[in-house]
This record gives sequence, C-alpha cells and structure tokens, in this order.
Amino acid sequence: EHYMHEFFHVLIVVQENGLGLCLMALAIYAFIQVVCRYFFHINFTSFEEVSRYGNIALAFMGASLSMKYGQLFCMKAVILAFGPKYRRIINIATWIVCAVFMGIITIYTCKLIMQYAGFGNTTAALLIPMYVPYLPLAFFCFLMCIRSLIIVWRLVTGEIAEEELPQQGDVP
Repeated sequence: EHYMHEFFHVLIVVQENGLGLCLMALAIYAFIQVVCRYFFHINFTSFEEVSRYGNIALAFMGASLSMKYGQLFCMKAVILAFGPKYRRIINIATWIVCAVFMGIITIYTCKLIMQYAGFGNTTAALLIPMYVPYLPLAFFCFLMCIRSLIIVWRLVTGEIAEEELPQQGDVP
C-alpha cells in the first residue's frame, strides 16, 4: 500500500508539472508558428498535428487532475436536493456511473489502439504510428476510472464524507 501511495504521489506531481509545462510549450510553439508564418512566410506543417494531439492529451490529463481534486464531476446541486439519507446513495451511484463510463472508454480506446497498431498507418505530418496519439487517452481514462473507484471505496467505507468530497483533493 505504501508503494501505491508513493506511485500516485509521483504521478500527481508529474501530471501537475507536465500539464503546466506542456500548455506553456504549446503556447510558445503557437506563437513561433504565427510569427514565422506571417512575418517570414515559413510554415511548419507538423504544428497542426502537434497542437491537435497535444491539446487532446492535455484535456484528458486536465480532466484526470480535476477528478483528483474533486472538481470534474461536482453534482452538488443535484445531491443537495435530496435528504441526507439519500445524498450518500446518490453520490456513490454518481461515482460508480463515472467509473463504469471511464472503464468503457478505456476499453474501446484500447481496442482502437490495437486496431491502429495492426493497420500500420502513420500520421500525415509527423509520420509517427497512428496509435501513438491515442495512448494518452487510454491512460488518463483508465486513471479516471481508478480514481472514481477510489472515491467510491472511500465513500462506502466512510473514510470521506459527502460534504468533504468536492473540496477534499486527497484522491490519488
């Protein structure tokens, strides 16, 4: 259990720093692209692919971090509409649905990755195997599924209360 806690801690640090650095790198790269295109009439054909695949990966990384901090799936208005007895059940059910949904996305993304790996296609400008841009999607959806299950476990065992969940931020 200690190793798993350490693994998640390192993963969180890498995610948080990686997200910030990658967003900054994409912004700088976009600025360079615009300056080169409009002032020097030089166009980098790979920029569109880098920005598209990078932004998709960063969106899923950000969603995973948002779930860690309890900010992605806040259904406080719906949950508060029910009495305290039902809030717990609704909250647990919400996170179970989230875990199932992320699990389904992970499975189908993995199937898509294997299919693309079998085809041997490459991207148009970067010439990397076509399945590579989909790897972050599978990883971060899997991570969101695991984080949802951890939240469900903590809610069921009473480790965290429903009122603490959106502000808690201690989900690995």
